[in-house]
Amino acid sequence: MSLRDKSDLTMTLVGLEHALHIEHTPVPTTERTIKEAIARLENTYKIKLDNGVYAAQAESNYSGEVLDQLLAYVLEGYKSLAGYLMLCMFDRRWGETLQDVEYLGFAQEQLLNALKFLQDSALYEERGAFMREFTRALDNVVMSTVKRLCIILVVAERLDLRELTAVTAAFLYAGGLR
Repeated sequence: MSLRDKSDLTMTLVGLEHALHIEHTPVPTTERTIKEAIARLENTYKIKLDNGVYAAQAESNYSGEVLDQLLAYVLEGYKSLAGYLMLCMFDRRWGETLQDVEYLGFAQEQLLNALKFLQDSALYEERGAFMREFTRALDNVVMSTVKRLCIILVVAERLDLRELTAVTAAFLYAGGLR
């Protein structure tokens, strides 16, 4: 039995959604799903996350343990997704990709270039307008593995979890190249 046989993208997504408190309920917009996830995180950890997790960590008088617990959950999902990305790159079996959701209505090259920016710390700051358009585009996509990955990406970006944003963007990008 190979590592691929022991890996499960669905369980990775469930773990990340649990860590980020993302619940897929029949809400009217993706934006609302994202805001509710962040509100649940703030309620659970008793912190304000307006400027992201690392800013909250630096600005607060809270013990590091509160945010360390959140970051530990996120790290487990991050490692799992990064490992799954490498397996997919190795055997070129991606499952559902951006192509299956018609690149969310974007031109393929435009979307892939934006996802490349999210993977590069030097280009990351240029994401602003794209992230708003990207979030709105998700409202037109039925629930799927790709949509779940995209929502994880947006929540991670809003929380300024750049490393998770980058690995999620890398997964979507690499699968979108096929």
